[in-house]
Amino acid sequence: MTTANQRTEIEELKAKHARELAELELKLEIRAALPDVGMPWQVHVSELYGTVASVSIEYDFYGIRKGEPQPTLETVRAIGLALPGVPLVKVRDGCLSFKAMPYVEALPEAKKERWQEELEVCPFTVKLSAFQQHTAEFDWVAKVAERLVRVRVKIPTPRELARLEVQYSNYMGGRRVRDCRVLIGDKSHVIYRDGNSLAGLESPIRWASGGPETPNDFTLYYVNYGGESATVADLVNTLADQVKP
Repeated sequence: MTTANQRTEIEELKAKHARELAELELKLEIRAALPDVGMPWQVHVSELYGTVASVSIEYDFYGIRKGEPQPTLETVRAIGLALPGVPLVKVRDGCLSFKAMPYVEALPEAKKERWQEELEVCPFTVKLSAFQQHTAEFDWVAKVAERLVRVRVKIPTPRELARLEVQYSNYMGGRRVRDCRVLIGDKSHVIYRDGNSLAGLESPIRWASGGPETPNDFTLYYVNYGGESATVADLVNTLADQVKP
């Protein structure tokens, strides 16, 4: 005869297995709906701002997967076309974040009353980092298997997009960051499509670093001029000069 404590343990184990099974089913459903771009997707189930999971493809910066294809700007463009992003909202409510418009619209007005800023932006951001490697992480939210999912593609920073300039100073046998700034590429200020200007780059967001030895990260985001929204594929096309003003 089982005791009350044993029954509790059994029920907790059943609940844990039920959660894990539901997560696995969702993970497999999302993975089956992702486009084939010749590289494996990483799928992680976790809820954040109305999204149920994140999917990502990352460049092998350390040469672990030798001989395997690596993501490029063309990969970003192909995924952006296959998985178009939903509108994003820049929100400042004590901290700064980018949230999917469907999530923001579903929030009660009382929750948004304390926000200091709410601005609709183009449906993607690009995070630049110079920590260990110079990287560009393209982020957006798309509908995958009828659910909102975070999409991320991380590649070496394309020089035509931008670069981070980091200056160091010697300090007690080591080095500290003296200055870190973002230098924007000539083609990165305005996004075009079919010769028409769609959106302009806003002032990049400079994030606090993790310590004096760590360079700052920056986030690039764009605001539409009106009319049709610029997409991450439009940005890649503009950088590649496939669309000329």
